Amino acid sequence: MRCRSLAALLALAGSVHAQPCEPRAEMVHGVPALSVYGLFKTTEAGADVLYIGGLSDVCQVGPIGAVARWDGNQWSAIGGGVSIGWGLGALCYPMVYSFATFQNALHIGGAFLRADGISTWSVARWNGTAWGPMGAGLRLQNCADCGPRARRMLVHKGELYIAGEFTLAGGVQANHVARWNGQAWSSLNGGLGTHPELPPTHWSWNQVLDMVEFQGDVYVCGIFGKAGQITSPGIARWDGANWKTVGEPIVGGGNNPLMPIVSAMVVHDDGKGPALYAAGTFVGIGQMPASGFAKWDGASWTAVGHDNWWHGNYRPEKLASFNDGTGPAIYAGGYHRLGQVPLTRWDGQTWSNLVPGLTGQEVNALYPTVENGRPVLYIGGYFAAPGQSVTSLARWIGCPCYANCDASSAAPVLTANDFQCFLNSYARGDSYANCDGSTGHPVLTAADFACFLNRFAVGCP
Repeated sequence: MRCRSLAALLALAGSVHAQPCEPRAEMVHGVPALSVYGLFKTTEAGADVLYIGGLSDVCQVGPIGAVARWDGNQWSAIGGGVSIGWGLGALCYPMVYSFATFQNALHIGGAFLRADGISTWSVARWNGTAWGPMGAGLRLQNCADCGPRARRMLVHKGELYIAGEFTLAGGVQANHVARWNGQAWSSLNGGLGTHPELPPTHWSWNQVLDMVEFQGDVYVCGIFGKAGQITSPGIARWDGANWKTVGEPIVGGGNNPLMPIVSAMVVHDDGKGPALYAAGTFVGIGQMPASGFAKWDGASWTAVGHDNWWHGNYRPEKLASFNDGTGPAIYAGGYHRLGQVPLTRWDGQTWSNLVPGLTGQEVNALYPTVENGRPVLYIGGYFAAPGQSVTSLARWIGCPCYANCDASSAAPVLTANDFQCFLNSYARGDSYANCDGSTGHPVLTAADFACFLNRFAVGCP
């Protein structure tokens, strides 16, 4: 009987199919921020929590706007929030760009003066009940009408790295990148500066725009020409003790060949192993032409694509590696002066528009995650979908690889564990086990096993 039952099940496998799934966009309305610049997801008390950081007019909407928490049901402020920005509307427009969990506390970075009334200077620590400072915070010297910005945070080898636009970190001369160990600040061999072949005043606004970890080192990119004592325009790496160049020098366009702008990076595996991808407004690397997009494998650069989308009126702000069920790809968001949001996807061969008809001014933040077994890419900025009001947050909801029941990521993704996982799901009566999408009674039948076999045989993208 058991053999006949198994034979019948296998016979069904050729004819049973699961319901199709197409990735889709979903606008999130009611977001308490004028524009979103930072996204971070974590787990608190066993539940997923999303934090957003952005630009807020606290004079109108209160402290919830610049940094807020979403528990899946409602938005809430984090303590008294942050306040006081710089420049035009200084009293009303604080900004939050970055998040990190470090030493059991949430740390944020941005452009603000206070957190819940406490002087913090662009960085702050939330222990779950109250805000606290990180030493004396950050300062930007020789700029009376502007303030420091902590654009990126990264936990690396037991320390918190902060990068952005600042010269002092807790009184230490750091120059745009520094380390925080929970008690004190330290410099990374003098930080970053102007290209040595240019006068110090040639580009007075040196800054880090992105920071990632790759092959055990910390990579920073942005607008600078020197790292420590070495010449390294636009991008450099820190090995824990010294600054290193990243291959041949990147070449800027127009009148600034020595000062390229490398504005975004991401570590992505295109099937040939993890590599670092960098985007910006540059025209070459060494003698090799590169149209603002290139791949670093740890030893050499390769130009990627041609006539890439951010030339002209575009500027890339954020890259993310994400698989929406159609295969791994690089997703890119940026700023468009003409009001058309550049939100695109590179599949290894071509760029494509992710959400046709999306309009607005900018996409500043991308955050890949998984929700209810589905891959989800959060999109932060300032935009609107056709026929909808402007918002600052959206989700690109992908399709799960159904057969990867245990949600493993290490190769091989599909193993015998997925069969055991499906059996457990079937035994519990989970909706996941309804592979064929049937609605009749009983919902779970042998056809679902056949469907699972089909999906397993097809594999994952």
